[in-house]
Amino acid sequence: FKRLFINILAYFSPLYLFFMLSWGLAYHKMPIEKLMNLNRENISNQEVINLCEALIDSVNIARKRLHENDIEKTSIETVFDKAPEAYENLAIRYPFLTYKNPSIKKAAGSTLLSYMSTSGVYMFPTGEANVNDLGMIYDLPFVTTHEMAHQLGFASEDEANYLAYLACKNHPDPLFRYSAYYGTTFRALGKVWEIDSVYSKRLYNLLIPQVRGD
Repeated sequence: FKRLFINILAYFSPLYLFFMLSWGLAYHKMPIEKLMNLNRENISNQEVINLCEALIDSVNIARKRLHENDIEKTSIETVFDKAPEAYENLAIRYPFLTYKNPSIKKAAGSTLLSYMSTSGVYMFPTGEANVNDLGMIYDLPFVTTHEMAHQLGFASEDEANYLAYLACKNHPDPLFRYSAYYGTTFRALGKVWEIDSVYSKRLYNLLIPQVRGD
């Protein structure tokens, strides 16, 4: 058994080395809070609740400003074409977010990803951002910019979500701005649920019918 165990480790060690050199080390880079001078210390439950309330106001306003035509006329290809502009705007303030050589594509096997509740996958061996093309169009900008954040070297899911929020929020397209708040509001509601499930239901009911429908 000992020999078999050593042989298995020897077999997988080159694969592990390849993973660490091509992607795994990204988990140990300087965190986003230091790069952006953010403070994540001693966040209170009330601050989380206040943030969720602000996001609900923002997502309702963004949805009211979004015409149905803007949704219907937007294809996934249009989202892919417009997504790099989101990081162009951010890179003015944060040069380390300069995005070059776009490589965004529809994910092969989107049906399987949907069963797995997966919106996108970053393929670190090829550096491609793969987006589930069966997702709802108002969620695609957030998912696309999230995978682009991985392409920029941010491995943490939390960091990629935060960068996707900033990227979409500062985009001139109203669908991208709605996607920024849509992609974060429900995550914030989930955090409030952990603090006070009854109050999170009250906050959910403050969402306008269009947002709940989406």
